[in-house]
Amino acid sequence: MKKQITAALLFAYLISCSCNASNNTSFADDTSGENELAATSSAAEPLVEVRDFNEKEFVFYVRYNTDGWDWNVDDLMSDEETGEPVNDAVYKRNLTIQERYNCSISQIKSNDMSGSSAVRSAALAGDGTYDAVILSGHDMVALGHEEILHNLLQFDEIDTTKSYWNPTLIREITLGGKLYYAMGDLSATDNRAVRCLYFNKDLFDKYKLENPYELVKAGDWTFEKYFSMVADGRIDLDGNGVYDLSDQWGLFAQPTIGITMFYAGGGQFLEKNENDLLEVVFGNSETIDLMSKISESIKSTSDEMFLSYEYQTMIPAFADGKSLFYAEVSLFIERFRQYEFDVGMLPIPKTDENQENYCQYADGFCLNLAGIPIDSKTPNDTALLLEALSAESPETLTEAYYDICLTGKAIRDNESAEMLDIIFNNYTIDYADLMNLSCISQLTEALSGE
Repeated sequence: MKKQITAALLFAYLISCSCNASNNTSFADDTSGENELAATSSAAEPLVEVRDFNEKEFVFYVRYNTDGWDWNVDDLMSDEETGEPVNDAVYKRNLTIQERYNCSISQIKSNDMSGSSAVRSAALAGDGTYDAVILSGHDMVALGHEEILHNLLQFDEIDTTKSYWNPTLIREITLGGKLYYAMGDLSATDNRAVRCLYFNKDLFDKYKLENPYELVKAGDWTFEKYFSMVADGRIDLDGNGVYDLSDQWGLFAQPTIGITMFYAGGGQFLEKNENDLLEVVFGNSETIDLMSKISESIKSTSDEMFLSYEYQTMIPAFADGKSLFYAEVSLFIERFRQYEFDVGMLPIPKTDENQENYCQYADGFCLNLAGIPIDSKTPNDTALLLEALSAESPETLTEAYYDICLTGKAIRDNESAEMLDIIFNNYTIDYADLMNLSCISQLTEALSGE
């Protein structure tokens, strides 16, 4: 490695982050509700308390930069049915909840990729402008640290053990018995932020390569197996001795591929201790071994990788058979729908067979989280609304996004749908990333050999 990454700067931040956290309330590990029916249809008895909101308008402040931007919260509101599955699912969900609770739901767009400054200003002024906010993980963690958001665990109206709140994620982002932000089926945009692998099935069939689906299901989809395939992928198709996008590669990826592999191997900068507070774990022997393995693997196969942020160019090249693999966010499965090629979806591989689970990294910038501003005039009502919308989402929004948009159109085989379950049910976050600490970029550069 070219860079030494120390933990010294982290400790000061972590101490300040933890000093206001109470240890009196610990997050419940009871996940008995995870397998319950997660949603309610309008014809069924609601699973969530029903309260008359007396025609109150609930205003959401949402992350929304420009039309079509990848990380916009574009599945909270819908004005009418259009025939597009996600849009119509959101319209149905909201109509059901608005009628059931005698209320209306509206949104204000941030017109910025961030948006935290508006929430901060409103809260400090006590305006009560926004009832709820949905912003990026970076923004929400900053607002939570400043205590501009309510602790969601204080509300009886919210039950974070329910499957529609993604209890696995909740356990990871709860600190000191407090939870300032959360996400589950309320929005599908969190799933888009999860890193995964795509493979060109046409090329795999052409070269009669080992079936990666079977490797995943057997627990044998490992760094070694993956990098060996990448190493065999480069071919000088035009025979001119110069390798570019006219040729075939083993892997398309961003230059951040090292940090993706780090998290896939179970690496973390920060983990929670027995007091539910953060502590630095980076630098222990396991982490050093993992970093060395990733660095060596990337170095040994670097000639077979085409690394670039220019996805507008790489997507059509991948569809045209110019790479065996493409490492990217799961959002890209939606982009592949326009191309006529057979694409499969895989989790990022494990370090080795001894690693228990596949771990998929959810990028803190891309991930969207929801919360309630401290100046909300009716926070308990907002909490109940969030619970009701979330409970109504699995059979509306989630079904449309997951089953119809993904398995029904983009993914062209049933086994990729199984892989999707693994990817979405095993994604992880790192508070160092959510805090946007500079050590993440340093490690990324180090692992890439920059």
